[in-house]
Amino acid sequence: MTKKGKDKVIKVTSWKQLKEIGSSGQVYLNTPDGIFEIEIQALSRERIDEINTKYDGYKEKEKKEVPRYYNKKTGKFEEDTEHPDYEKYQERLRAIESLRIAELALAFMVIKPDGETLEEQIKEMNQLGAGHYAKIMEAGLELSGFELDKKVEAAKNS
Repeated sequence: MTKKGKDKVIKVTSWKQLKEIGSSGQVYLNTPDGIFEIEIQALSRERIDEINTKYDGYKEKEKKEVPRYYNKKTGKFEEDTEHPDYEKYQERLRAIESLRIAELALAFMVIKPDGETLEEQIKEMNQLGAGHYAKIMEAGLELSGFELDKKVEAAKNS
């Protein structure tokens, strides 16, 4: 995660304090070759929502293709997990989620991978491994103000 600041509660006494919150930080990736520091930047809520909405749209298109059946007991249509194509559907959803995480990580990174298009940059990022770009995404979300409740509670109780 980011290593800026301490985990303590600071009482806000002026709006200026909030305006001075850092919008950049670092994430550390532990690899067999050493620990690499990557500079990241905060994103606006609008940009994060834009990326998430894009991939939610892809998932909705896939859901229209999922095999379904009518369950008489519940009175609802449900996913047919026994259908031979169901595993392919699940694979497509996992691929969409991986792309969402990769694009978010890419958006948070200050130094971008080689490539002129998003697809080329994501392909380049795939060499990092999914765990690393998930870590970049999580650190970027934290830097953008999406704090984990555990961290806030720990700071309030210290």
